[in-house]
Amino acid sequence: MVIGDSWLDIEFGRKLNFVTIFTKLYTASHTDERDGIGQDWKPLKSGPTFYANSFLEINNIIENPTSNLLCLEAEFKNFSSVQSVKFKTDKHQNRFIIYRALARQHNGECDKFAIADKYFQIGNPNRTQNFLDTLSSGISNYIEHIYSNKKYSWDIFTFVTDKETTIPQNKMKEIFEKVDTKIHKQQIFTWKTDLTTSIRNCPDYHHRKDFVKENINVIDNIDLKGKSIIIIDDQFTTGATAFEITAKLINKGVKNIFFIALFY
Repeated sequence: MVIGDSWLDIEFGRKLNFVTIFTKLYTASHTDERDGIGQDWKPLKSGPTFYANSFLEINNIIENPTSNLLCLEAEFKNFSSVQSVKFKTDKHQNRFIIYRALARQHNGECDKFAIADKYFQIGNPNRTQNFLDTLSSGISNYIEHIYSNKKYSWDIFTFVTDKETTIPQNKMKEIFEKVDTKIHKQQIFTWKTDLTTSIRNCPDYHHRKDFVKENINVIDNIDLKGKSIIIIDDQFTTGATAFEITAKLINKGVKNIFFIALFY
């Protein structure tokens, strides 16, 4: 196991194929460009196995590693967890927007808990029902964790819809429909039907954000003013889809937003 506070520590652990814990035991007074201390984004994207904000949490991870895995990674190891990657939380006077991810999608050298093969199964036309059931079970567990916090209420549970050219067809819709939740489930997004390209062909964050802004719409006849919404999407790469979709919802008067990526 490698325990560290920088991007280099996590990369070092991954090269050794070791389990890694990224720690945030202090607030850096400045950013060190050499090893990434003071940066939040870089170590997150490196893909540590675990995250710890205290020595007590480190000790708990060492003693109970499987129960501290990210939600979907635990589910595919036959354990239950509600751990997620805390990418970003935007708090405003009257609303909040939360961005979380439930598993890593690394396909290079990583630790024994990495499940890159599961990420690639999402886009596999021959994905099995057992895979979909396990995936939806982990998502349901996490949604229930959010729902059980009675401090906040949620009006709609939705998903980032699939384009007509998506393979397999209804890739996310099928997963969405399997999720078990007490929250009202409703499709509220639609893609333009005449798309000739994909977001994968966009070279960077800004082009991806423009692509989403131009080609995905909120369905007009749904009243979203004052509503609080939970959204699931298959992956979080640059954040362009997540950030642009939340912007569209804010423009429609949505109150609180919880954006969940299955993999990052």
